[in-house]
Amino acid sequence: MIRRSRKSKIIKYRTVGAILHSIQDFYAHSLEEMSLADYKCNADQYGNKPKYQKINSFHSDWAAYDGINARNMEEHKKRKDNPYADFVMDEKKIWRWKEVFMRENNSRYKHAEEDSIIFLRKALKNHKIKFCTLAEVGQ
Repeated sequence: MIRRSRKSKIIKYRTVGAILHSIQDFYAHSLEEMSLADYKCNADQYGNKPKYQKINSFHSDWAAYDGINARNMEEHKKRKDNPYADFVMDEKKIWRWKEVFMRENNSRYKHAEEDSIIFLRKALKNHKIKFCTLAEVGQ
């Protein structure tokens, strides 16, 4: 029989926390169509071409074509690190950043929350735990 130590419990909790943070970070900084790593390597060839409008708008904090050779920290904080900034297509079919007034209305948060719940259900499938969304907590 293996005795579980306090240290191993701490490591497990840190691992779960790191995974949940990774899920959140993915939705804050990544786009399905193109990862940040791919964008940074090729941003100069996308320019302001209409077919890359969504990708350029999302990764605007890293856009090389506009004279920025590294991350624009102000743009980054204002958009990707902001829980009140959502990335949506407007009525003119243009992708843009939009301010939301509640985190529960942020599609990036919703996706991260859904994937976090899926991860936790799989990780804790033998435990009787009810998971709820941020919107349910506020009710």
